[in-house]
Amino acid sequence: MYRRHPHRVVLAALVLAVLIGTGVPADAGPGATTDRHQAPETSGEQETEAPPPDPEGDIDPFRPSDGALITPLAVPVRPIHFPLTSYSSYVDTFGACRDGCSRTHQGNDIFTPKLTPVVAAADGYVTWLRTDASGTAGNGVGITDSAGWRYLYLHINNDTPGTDNGANPAQWRFVPGLTMGTKVSAGQIIGYSGDSGNAEGTPPHLHFEIRDPNLVTINPYPSLRAATFARPVPRLFRFDQLRGGPASDHLAWATTATTAVMGCDTDANGTDSPVFRHGSGFWASPSATDLRVVLRVGYGTTRDNGFCGDWDGNGTVTPGVRRGDLYMLRNSWSSGPADVVFGYGATSDQMVVGDWNGDGVDTIGVVRGNQWMLSNRNASGRAAVVFSYGRAGDRAVPGDWNGNGVDTAGVQRVDTMYLRDGTRGGPASRVFKLGAAGDVPVVADWPSSQAAGDTISVWRRYPR
Repeated sequence: MYRRHPHRVVLAALVLAVLIGTGVPADAGPGATTDRHQAPETSGEQETEAPPPDPEGDIDPFRPSDGALITPLAVPVRPIHFPLTSYSSYVDTFGACRDGCSRTHQGNDIFTPKLTPVVAAADGYVTWLRTDASGTAGNGVGITDSAGWRYLYLHINNDTPGTDNGANPAQWRFVPGLTMGTKVSAGQIIGYSGDSGNAEGTPPHLHFEIRDPNLVTINPYPSLRAATFARPVPRLFRFDQLRGGPASDHLAWATTATTAVMGCDTDANGTDSPVFRHGSGFWASPSATDLRVVLRVGYGTTRDNGFCGDWDGNGTVTPGVRRGDLYMLRNSWSSGPADVVFGYGATSDQMVVGDWNGDGVDTIGVVRGNQWMLSNRNASGRAAVVFSYGRAGDRAVPGDWNGNGVDTAGVQRVDTMYLRDGTRGGPASRVFKLGAAGDVPVVADWPSSQAAGDTISVWRRYPR
């Protein structure tokens, strides 16, 4: 299918550097945060040897059943991150009777809404991972740190969002890339809370345990009380179809200092890659399923708005920046002066980018109030197409909604998308709710897309 990919959402400007590798170095601006905003590293990349895996089983065969290995006194306090990004309540129930006192409670239950992000309590490796939602533990994960301390998480989510259907969808259990031997960092999101295992029928909660290197289960309550909170990281909720409802996938990506996000076909392969704007740079990932940052290009200044488009029709989407009403377009992912510079519209206008006539070249447009003024050439002058659509205050979100190679109008109004199959006024061709108020729409044609044209994903700066 013939496709060009404008994409498309306001950002800021650039300074050159191209970083190829498995991620961004710690001294490369936002790279210090992207370590926790991507699929975790595998055990093949660690500097020290990973511990051996724990025995398989429902929790594991070493789990004490009679309380003999529970220490009630002189409980050490581990310096941990709190294992959830938020919670409703928790109390000290360590050692309490369970199942008619046939066993004792060997952790603390932290009550929290379903799908609250679960984070690693310490740096370490995944040594136990269970994706069977039955039994006592249900879905669960265990992390062992360099000193041999183990942190267990039970009752990880097993439901489709908004339901209690027990469908156990993989994308709502653990983050993509989390497997046995995965290296994790303290505060990194590893999964999502729920009510799997014997927590079915109870309020959703996380059962959290701590064991010392001798497998002695200690009371985690003092450590939880002294724990630090990890800030929730921004997330990209990817949609492979043009619709609302549950996302096809969701991944931690970009930074809270990001000024814009977009989809850009950076390598002319016919599909888009995620790109975000931070400072004066564009930061690109290989695909919507691989969010390692492998490309950084600086261009413009930190105050410029950044975007991307196929300015010369060669199939590669490249950067551009807007400064007031001045547009500066670059025809490659490299440093250097702008290839095209022109003025268009007014500083207060919303900017849009798209292929408005299907000729394979992306051009600029502006939206003033609810009036769209689109140009079919990247130059100053009068608009080629003028029409009214949406309302003043809507966010303009254009895209190729039917896959015919022409980008058309769309707007976001709070949490609802109104999309039009044409560059003219009239009623919306598609209306659906998507995400929540404050989400940033990301128009793209992802490699995994099941739609004929573009889809709309959402980026959430402050997940809850």
